[in-house]
Amino acid sequence: MDSVREKEDRLSSLPDSILVHILSFLPTHDAVRAMLVKKSFSTLWTWLSRLDLDDSGFDFCELVDDDDDDGSIMQDLPFFIFVRNMLMRHRRPQIDKFRVSITTMLFWDIERRSLGHELDSWITVALRKQVKVLEFIGGSIEPGFDLYKWPHEFVSNSLVELRVEAISMNSLTRVHLGSLRILRLIMVDMSDSAIGEIIQGCPSLRELEIYNCGDLHMLSFAAPSIEKLTVDISLFSFYFGEEDDLILLRLNCPNLKSFDFTGFVDCVDFINLSSLVDVNFNLRSRRPAFTEFQKFTTALKILARAERVAFSNEFVTVLFYCMLKEGPQIPIHCKHMKLSIWLTDKHIHGLNCMLRNIQQLEELVIDLTKGLSDFTKPIEAKLDDDTLDGEDYRSLKSVTIHNIANSSYELLISLTELLLRKASVLNKLVFYYNAKDQSAEKACELTLEQLSEFSRKLQTLPKASQHVKICCIH
Repeated sequence: MDSVREKEDRLSSLPDSILVHILSFLPTHDAVRAMLVKKSFSTLWTWLSRLDLDDSGFDFCELVDDDDDDGSIMQDLPFFIFVRNMLMRHRRPQIDKFRVSITTMLFWDIERRSLGHELDSWITVALRKQVKVLEFIGGSIEPGFDLYKWPHEFVSNSLVELRVEAISMNSLTRVHLGSLRILRLIMVDMSDSAIGEIIQGCPSLRELEIYNCGDLHMLSFAAPSIEKLTVDISLFSFYFGEEDDLILLRLNCPNLKSFDFTGFVDCVDFINLSSLVDVNFNLRSRRPAFTEFQKFTTALKILARAERVAFSNEFVTVLFYCMLKEGPQIPIHCKHMKLSIWLTDKHIHGLNCMLRNIQQLEELVIDLTKGLSDFTKPIEAKLDDDTLDGEDYRSLKSVTIHNIANSSYELLISLTELLLRKASVLNKLVFYYNAKDQSAEKACELTLEQLSEFSRKLQTLPKASQHVKICCIH
């Protein structure tokens, strides 16, 4: 009992400003309950600088079947009651962050109680309090159910970061977010004109993420201010009309430094990406077999100007094919490269051809995966066996290979022999086994006995570089 009192006394001795700061990192419902435990703290929560409103702590299931005789909904939602009362009593004039997360109930449950307009008022309160970071997760997405519709006008000079998920922004007519630097649009329903209105209304935007947003036909914009762009359109095709006439993603971002793209290579048009430094390209296909080699090569010639590039398993297979066919005609100038590869004899030949043609490459990271998708298997079968002789890898200094458990012993030896023989200035070669547990080890192609044998053999293999340090980590 004395220890409890001592802890309470320690808590009481803290200045109110520190207590409020600590409580601001809790979900607001928990922060309010914590402050009500001690009477002298009962109003501190009204000064919270961060408001995190999450419906997961509220039970609403018993309210589903509450229709009155005339079909109207009589019972309120506990989450809405709490937020309504909390916002009425909150006294801090400015807040750093405002987060709303509706993930345990459908927006339909809100709309049929005529409570949708209250969500508008919550956003209004946040903007009135000059919020800097706003996050709004609008409810579970179910077929046939409406999404929360964002207000028509969206104006703020204080907002720096915005993340919205599972809502509709099609009704936007006016956007001006003069200070916004980070924008994340996750599963948002919005039209071509809506995304154009948003980007045009954010002149200071530096970082943009668009993740599988619906109702788009063409994502085309010029944004000189954007430096980091993430686009994932892997869940939707968005094609209409004649495919040859359609460009889904058209970018004119001359100051873009980091670009992460997941989607279809036949729907991109890169007008100006002249400042690229980092590229992560995850290829997808809508067809049974990949055929878009010309569009792939066109995209590659722009993306490969970056200093650091990362390519997915499917992309690498197509890359090797194009390098073997066209070689030096595809200029790649990167210094750092990360590849996801399903290791086969043909891929080893393709890797050798690529490394011979990238004379500036200093660091190579390889993640060994299992299997190829169906649409790239025919390409892998067409890879010609290129000679493993030829020029050395004159600049390659560091190689890291992850998940060697996914490779056969023979192929791993072949790859290692090639790297040690051709990389004349290699300083570091590191292998990671990466079997997470005993059950995972049973599914590995490389057994632990073979791993031990591989570790011993590493020391005896011929090396072009006398300074290379080799490490194998289990």
